[in-house]
Amino acid sequence: MNTLPTLTGAPAAELHFHLLGVAYQLLSIVFESARITLVQLLIQRKGLRLNPITVRPAARAPAECAPPAACRWPRFEAPTP
Repeated sequence: MNTLPTLTGAPAAELHFHLLGVAYQLLSIVFESARITLVQLLIQRKGLRLNPITVRPAARAPAECAPPAACRWPRFEAPTP
């Protein structure tokens, strides 16, 4: 019985989604998979294998994405008064 409000409330919150947000999410998946594929090709050309130990660019990705995301946050994600 405790999960009943969650099961009925969550779908109601999803009724007002933005198609642009869905498109951004889908494009981010496409570009991230392309990035990983290209990194794999570059690593294989050097004779290495793609695994979490040898892939250093994946460790830098959050640091490289944080400044652009922080610049866009006030416009897209900041709470409105």
